[in-house]
Amino acid sequence: MEAWIGSAVVAFVISSLVTILGWYATHRSERLLEVARRQERIQDIQTALLADIRSTSYRFEVVDSDRHLDEVVALIEETPGYTPFVPREPGSLLWSSIAQEVHILPNEVIDPVILFFSQLETIRYFVEDLRSEQFSNLESARKAAMYRDYVRMVKFLVLLAEKAEGALARSLGVKLPDQ
Repeated sequence: MEAWIGSAVVAFVISSLVTILGWYATHRSERLLEVARRQERIQDIQTALLADIRSTSYRFEVVDSDRHLDEVVALIEETPGYTPFVPREPGSLLWSSIAQEVHILPNEVIDPVILFFSQLETIRYFVEDLRSEQFSNLESARKAAMYRDYVRMVKFLVLLAEKAEGALARSLGVKLPDQ
C-alpha cells in the first residue's frame, strides 16, 4: 500500500506542477497579448490625433492671417454697420470620442495635445460670440478688437498644433512630410 500512496503523491505533484505551468504559460501569453493590444491602441490613437490636428491646423495655415486681419479690420472701421461673417468652427469629432483615453498616451504627448484641443474649443466658443446678435450690434472699434483677438487665437492654435504634431511624430517615430 505504501508503494501505491507514494506513486499517487508523485502523480498528484506532477499533475499539479503541469497544471500550474499551463496556467502560468496561458496567463503570461494573455498578458503579453494584452500589452500588445494596448500598444497598438496607443499608436492608433496617436496616429488619429496627428491626422486630426494636422487637418485642423492646415485649415488655418492656408490663410494669410495678417493680410486677412488688415482687410477685415479696414472693412469694420470704414464701413458703418459692417459685421464680418465668421464660419462656424467644426472642432474635432475625434477628440470627443477619445478624450477619456488620453491618460494612456505617453506623458510627453498629453500636454501639447490637450493644449491644442482646449484652444480649439475656446475658438469654437469665441466664433459663436462673433456670430451673435450682440457682436453685430457692437460699435466698430469693439468689433475690430474682438476680430483681432480671434485672429490671435487662431495664430496661437497653429503654434500649438506644431508643438502637438511634433510630440506625436516623435512618439510615433515618424517624420512629417513638411518637416
